[in-house]
Amino acid sequence: IKRNSAKSKRSRDLCLVSLALSTGLRVSAITQINIDDIYFINYSINVVEKGNKVRRINFGGNLASLLKECIEDRDRYFPDAETNALFLSQWKRRMTTQAVRDLVSKYTENIHGKHITPHKLRASAATNLAASGVSIQAIAKVLGHENIQTTRRYVEVLDAETNKATNVLDDLI
Repeated sequence: IKRNSAKSKRSRDLCLVSLALSTGLRVSAITQINIDDIYFINYSINVVEKGNKVRRINFGGNLASLLKECIEDRDRYFPDAETNALFLSQWKRRMTTQAVRDLVSKYTENIHGKHITPHKLRASAATNLAASGVSIQAIAKVLGHENIQTTRRYVEVLDAETNKATNVLDDLI
């Protein structure tokens, strides 16, 4: 990411893709995160999901470091932004879901004929959890699924091609 992005957006882009891969959040939830929604004291973020449901998700120390750097750079390069959104566009507005799709596409366009979308990052998060032996119930909770059948479609695709794609994406971080 660092070679393909303007300096003012590097940490934002890395943080955004890492957030998607490490939490499995939907792109709509990622774009709605405000700085005030992040709690470093207990490594959690309040996110707005489908149906305007607010859910608290957890994150780890590596993502915490990326979030802090992203916020510091946001304050440095966009000090007069009129929104509390975590992820800002170059026009100092909240990034749209389409802007995130474009960003993911930009960084993954050279991945051997693969068309990577934010939803595939979500699926990769689920696949990584399943490959690591995490229970389907825990994966459903991480993804915010109320119906476990929805989660099954993610974990049943554990084949060599999916693992290969996951490793390629992980190398982007």
